[in-house]
Amino acid sequence: NDLWGVRQSTPAGDYSRLSDLEDTTFGINGSVMKHFDLAGLISDIGTDIAAGETPTGMIENSVPRDFDIFADRDQLYRAISNLVLNAFQAGATKVGVTVDTQGETISIRVADNGPGLPYRVREHLFEPFRGSTHVGGTGLGLSIARDLIRGHGGDVALESTGGDGTAYVYTLP
Repeated sequence: NDLWGVRQSTPAGDYSRLSDLEDTTFGINGSVMKHFDLAGLISDIGTDIAAGETPTGMIENSVPRDFDIFADRDQLYRAISNLVLNAFQAGATKVGVTVDTQGETISIRVADNGPGLPYRVREHLFEPFRGSTHVGGTGLGLSIARDLIRGHGGDVALESTGGDGTAYVYTLP
């Protein structure tokens, strides 16, 4: 439900109609797997981040409209928004999100135009409490994001980083 722009949810999600449950799978890790529009998810992330306190830039959503994905929407939101927020906190002014398919595998690419990752951070990027690039960061975001994606049978990898930005790729079955 949307109440003045705030999404309310229950532990199992918001299922106001029985038909909402028809194509839903509940995972053993508490995930709620269901079909949804990935482009809509990226748009929601952009809207929510723009309304937040973190200085932001532009999010370029290049995911085709009605690109259907079967995943836990809330967990995927958390994983992708973590990368977008990290990029803006590091000084990026633009973050692009694209999607590609190879057979049964979906790749979601999140790329920014920020300053790139320092080598000392790259060494421990996905390790809890060791992968933060900014003062006051816990270093948990990417570790949690990786765990969420692995819970879907996928993974996240650093594709590239340098003076022209950083790119990560989430792969999902």
